[in-house]
Amino acid sequence: MYAYLREYCQDPDVIDKDTHKQEEYIRSYCEERNLHLDTVFVDKFLHPPNQSRPGLIKLFTALKSTDTKKVIVYKLDVLSTDFMLQEEIIHEFMRIGVELISVKEPDLCRSDVTRMLMKENRVALGLNRLYRSAMDEILGE
Repeated sequence: MYAYLREYCQDPDVIDKDTHKQEEYIRSYCEERNLHLDTVFVDKFLHPPNQSRPGLIKLFTALKSTDTKKVIVYKLDVLSTDFMLQEEIIHEFMRIGVELISVKEPDLCRSDVTRMLMKENRVALGLNRLYRSAMDEILGE
């Protein structure tokens, strides 16, 4: 299993934004469940937040070239604080057959009404291309 960590904001009051804290929570989660963590991929705070992320690029590269099919994050905000981009990244994991685990959101927020409405509106408004291009930029494609 791989882990992805990202410092996703610079607010000093947000404790779990720190990648060391995220890794601590993830390692504890894995230890409690007897899960083996292979490699940890890290991105520091980037501004603008949707620019290329070397850690995420390395993670997707590794996933495409190994048998590892699980990725763990501390929480979905690590993927992106933009719900729509989060969904695009989650979709990309699913597309390549990777199970995503979130320590804080075990159901990946699937029952979140706001998220469900945004998914419906995304399709209705044709935003797929916009977020796909954001994913391409993040992954350097």
